[in-house]
Amino acid sequence: MDGNGRWATARGKTRLAGHSAGVEVASDVVRYAIKYGIPYLSLYAFSTENANRPKAEVQGLMRLARSAFAKSDKLNEQGIRILISGTPQGLDDDLVRSIGLIEKSTANNRAITVNICFNYGGRRELSDAVNKIIASGVKSVDEQSLRNYMYHGELPDCDVIVRTGGYMRLSNFLIYQSSYSELYFTDTLWPDFSENEFLRVLEYFKGCKRNFGKV
Repeated sequence: MDGNGRWATARGKTRLAGHSAGVEVASDVVRYAIKYGIPYLSLYAFSTENANRPKAEVQGLMRLARSAFAKSDKLNEQGIRILISGTPQGLDDDLVRSIGLIEKSTANNRAITVNICFNYGGRRELSDAVNKIIASGVKSVDEQSLRNYMYHGELPDCDVIVRTGGYMRLSNFLIYQSSYSELYFTDTLWPDFSENEFLRVLEYFKGCKRNFGKV
């Protein structure tokens, strides 16, 4: 969900105003996904590298996260199940508790599963998985059993990954889960991401021939 800061700067607003607009669009996109029958949606909300941004911006993002994670009643009304992928390391205790509460309070919802990647890094997820394997005493894993040590190994691999904002890279997002993902890059800044663009993504994906290495 890239481009919040640039969107805000172009309008003479603060970067945090752009992130706030981005949160609203994320809610819209979840609604689009429900409308068009998408069962799983992952949103890259805050990366482990984002923690290196200016302190005021990081603190603002944490406030937005606390506010978003406190809206379980609204999520339950829409049948939205929330999962959070990421490390709790470096997060305030109250935010970690909020994460646990929103996962628990939405656990029985079935309209859609929204995986929010927060304080997340693909390499960090893999290293955390390796450390869990070492701690468990397991001597060997295969590709399938490795999933058991990921943040949410029950989730399926990504069918299509969308990056807004014009950059053509994954930026440490779901590295393991994106092995055979289709990639969709758009110059549209995230706060301008509309239902029409969402539909263009679906049309793009429908036109992809997916062989998974086969003929």
